[in-house]
Amino acid sequence: MQNGEVNFIAAYKMYWKHYFNFKSHSSRLEFWWVVIWDILVSMVILLFFGTMIPVIHLSGLKFVMSIWVLINYIPGMSLTVRRYHDLGISGFWYLLTPFLGNIIMHFFSNFARLYYQDGMQHIAFNEINMTLYLIGLVINLISFILAMKKTKWHHNRYLK
Repeated sequence: MQNGEVNFIAAYKMYWKHYFNFKSHSSRLEFWWVVIWDILVSMVILLFFGTMIPVIHLSGLKFVMSIWVLINYIPGMSLTVRRYHDLGISGFWYLLTPFLGNIIMHFFSNFARLYYQDGMQHIAFNEINMTLYLIGLVINLISFILAMKKTKWHHNRYLK
């Protein structure tokens, strides 16, 4: 597995093996294989708990998804930091991109006001909440674009 050539299964094994590894680097392919794994596992959880077990209500689904997110939080953070290292970017940028972006998006989306009109439920954001939510979305988009970039081989202190 040279120069980021990692297969689907190996990438996921490496993801869990490097749970607390914030020092090395991860290839673009390794990063995106794990993203695909995460999407697939999340879909299985949603299908299993959302449709196949009707006795479990929405709160049970939220609980299982919350556990899944918590289990993946640290390895996901370390994978993103290693991906930034692959690009020649300090891992501390993680605090400004997906971490800050997600905090802004989730924090301010929780301040949305629900109201009912004509028998239908609506959600209302004020201008400040919507602006901050969009800023969080842009920050996450920047992180997404960074994750798609090729490895920076020259003048990269993290690849030595």
